Amino acid sequence: MGPVLFVEYINEITEIPLNEDSHLILFADDMVLIHPLVDSESINKLQEDVQRISAHIFNLGLKLNLKKYKLQILRTSKLQDSQNPTLSLEK
Repeated sequence: MGPVLFVEYINEITEIPLNEDSHLILFADDMVLIHPLVDSESINKLQEDVQRISAHIFNLGLKLNLKKYKLQILRTSKLQDSQNPTLSLEK
C-alpha cells in the first residue's frame, strides 16, 4: 500500500470516539494516545480507549506491531505506585 493510500486509510482512526481527556496523535505509521492518569477510573478509561482503537485497527484489516508498543507513565502525586496500569491490546 502506498503512503498516500495508507494515510487516507488510517486517518479514519482519528474519528473514533474517545474519552474526553484522551488525545490521539498520528504521525506517518506511528500513533500516540495521551491520557492523564490521576486515579483508578482514569486507568479504566484509558483501557477503554486502547480497546476501541485496537478493535478499529483490527476491523480495518491491519495489525498493531506489539514489538513497537510502549507504555510510558508520567506519574503525578495522585497516582500511587500500586496503580500502575496493565493495558491489553486485545481486539
